[in-house]
Amino acid sequence: MEILKTDAKAIGFDDSFIYDQIILPEEQRSIPIVKMLRNEAIEAFEIWKRKKDKIEY
Repeated sequence: MEILKTDAKAIGFDDSFIYDQIILPEEQRSIPIVKMLRNEAIEAFEIWKRKKDKIEY
């Protein structure tokens, strides 16, 4: 069963505002979005990709 953003919104976990902000050009956003730690994130993703005993979800 796939869980959708609308399912989360229906129970009070509405983060659609954040998704709406991300797709806007920076000058149109009402909140600043700062990209951080990209290299560290990529490293963690690479470790996960190579992991043999991971539990996928």
